[in-house]
Amino acid sequence: MTQVEESASRIEDEIQDVQSDLRDTLSQVSAKAEVAVASLRPDEIVKNHSAGAMGLACALGFLTGSIKRSALGPVLTVALGFAVSNALQKDNTNGK
Repeated sequence: MTQVEESASRIEDEIQDVQSDLRDTLSQVSAKAEVAVASLRPDEIVKNHSAGAMGLACALGFLTGSIKRSALGPVLTVALGFAVSNALQKDNTNGK
């Protein structure tokens, strides 16, 4: 092998190593992005912060309930309560 062929072979090996590292990095970033996106789903937020969601539902229900002839308070309270109970039922069925 000539010096040029050895140099070209070494460069090709380095390129393959860099490409492999890039693939590994991209797969790690993709996995982290999937976890981040999953944690931003509303049902996950309610599941992970159920006490805060119930507190928020109560506060919104109290504030909007003080307005006369407004059905928004009870609707918000029922909707968030349903989401929390649904998340808790999913936890129980998954064995958590």
